[in-house]
Amino acid sequence: MPLVYTDNYDIEFITLNPHIGFLYVESRKSLGGSRNIAILRGHLKGMPITLRENYADTGHLKTETQTRDKALLLKEFKSIQNKLWSQTIICLPITPFQKELEALEKYSPEVAKTLSRRMEYIRETFS
Repeated sequence: MPLVYTDNYDIEFITLNPHIGFLYVESRKSLGGSRNIAILRGHLKGMPITLRENYADTGHLKTETQTRDKALLLKEFKSIQNKLWSQTIICLPITPFQKELEALEKYSPEVAKTLSRRMEYIRETFS
């Protein structure tokens, strides 16, 4: 089973297994976020999924940029799929992704649909 689900950013998994990658919610400019996000951003095993414009309270992705955002999301998921096919174990923190999906449904529904479809495909294929 190449997918491991956690509640939040449990970055100690990176030190336990050298073959694990860790998904995290990234901002478009790769700036800001919590301490754990900064650690994952700088770590070779961190795997970003861009779901925010920035980490301000109003920094959600918007409908106006959905074409750009969907293209980047698909590119990132292609990389994730390639890693899964090469037997990399990937840690997926449920809470941050669920929170961002709820915000995307409100502010950028097309990107939310793309994210949901990609996550469902990965879950069905690799779980």
